[in-house]
Amino acid sequence: MMDIAAQICLQEGADAVSLNRMASEIGISEAQAHNCFARRIDLLIALAQREVDDYEESRRKVGHRGRDRYSHIIMSTINFITESGRRGALLQSLLLDPEVRELMRGNFDQTRASVSKPIVAAMAANYGMSAEEALGSNWLVTAISLRTGRLVSAGRLTPENAIRLCLPMVMGSIRSHATSQRNRAASSPN
Repeated sequence: MMDIAAQICLQEGADAVSLNRMASEIGISEAQAHNCFARRIDLLIALAQREVDDYEESRRKVGHRGRDRYSHIIMSTINFITESGRRGALLQSLLLDPEVRELMRGNFDQTRASVSKPIVAAMAANYGMSAEEALGSNWLVTAISLRTGRLVSAGRLTPENAIRLCLPMVMGSIRSHATSQRNRAASSPN
């Protein structure tokens, strides 16, 4: 049922998904469809959650392969952009529905907090940044990556070009922090 709903979302948009249509497409009664999902929004949320979970699983797998901080950042950025090209159009289509977007907001906020917390702590420790600077830097780099992912998802930028354009900005930010930290260390009295 979710796979058929995904196809419809990609081809016609989330508005075209209904439990009645799903039942008809699958060849079951509408009552049977309601046994799986009480409401249309429940189906759309389950589909959106599946996509988010797949993104997160992919991110976790790549994160463990990085040998150092820089390779981890490079691999994570490339993976996010690649996944955006592969599956982002469906999630973007689902998030056009205001109810889906609102119901998923808490999930996104929780994921963002759990992912960014260790990054911000590492930035503060490694680069001598205040917590505010580290958080602000992380938000800005994340915003660049997310916008890039949306452009790829919408088919307005190929994943290859997105990687070529986004990765230098992300890495430039990291190099800038490292340079600032070295400059602070060099200028501080011993």
